[in-house]
Amino acid sequence: MRPGCCYGFFGRNGAGKTTTIKCLLNLLRPTAGSVRVFGLDPQKKEVAVKSRLAYVPDTVAFYPWMTVRDALNYQASFRQHWNETIAGDLQRRFELDPGQKTANLSKGQKTQLALIGAIAAEPELLVLDEPTSGLDPIVRREFIETIIGAY
Repeated sequence: MRPGCCYGFFGRNGAGKTTTIKCLLNLLRPTAGSVRVFGLDPQKKEVAVKSRLAYVPDTVAFYPWMTVRDALNYQASFRQHWNETIAGDLQRRFELDPGQKTANLSKGQKTQLALIGAIAAEPELLVLDEPTSGLDPIVRREFIETIIGAY
């Protein structure tokens, strides 16, 4: 893989796209064969692999009592590197109120919040699992433009 490139998995529902992603992230273990990320086995070198990537799943969840700012601070606490400028810029672009409770966010806003956390960590690899499914066309477009502009 070359930096700045975008790759996608295409296939019908049930073809194994999400399962493959979960195996790459060591969230599931392959029943046969093996996987490598950055040349590493994610089962044996989980921290080394996960410290270099960020993941936005198809369904996003946050602690409901947290505010947008709390959720970003929480995500940042797990990262050695966090770009606060990027986080702030994206928060303003998505018009997310830092004081709003995550429980009161729409599906699209939760996805945007997860994307902010993923991009602000400036990972080597950004893994997205159907992040635009269920989003309205305007939010979908903003989301895609953000991904393209981030790299």
